[in-house]
Amino acid sequence: MTSAPATAQELTPDEARAIAKEATIYGFPLVDSYRVQYSYFVDRGGREFKGPWNILSNVARVFTPADTAIQTPNSDTPYSALGADLRAEPLVISVPAIEKQLIREGADPVGGTSEEFGQFVQREYEKWKLIVIEAGARAD
Repeated sequence: MTSAPATAQELTPDEARAIAKEATIYGFPLVDSYRVQYSYFVDRGGREFKGPWNILSNVARVFTPADTAIQTPNSDTPYSALGADLRAEPLVISVPAIEKQLIREGADPVGGTSEEFGQFVQREYEKWKLIVIEAGARAD
């Protein structure tokens, strides 16, 4: 016994329009993101290549209309690019010169997981809470 082959359901123009709208809203940004990632971090021979994955690359010039991989908010700002491939492990970014300067200026650079950072924020909150309340400081 054989069954009849499956056929596509007929769509009304409104249903087709709704499907196309959702594909554009939800699908296009994802596909375009892959296009940009490919041109920036994979296509070493392409003119938009910025650098390999997991390497911070600085572009020592301003972008112009000839740069067509993505729209840039400013044509007078040099940009840096980082293609972060997080599939295998977390990516740790360290800038020793900046870290040393922050320490000299009294900052306490911290790193680690988001959970560790949350614990740090909670400790800082507890440390400064009474001072803020006594000073009557407000965030408005």
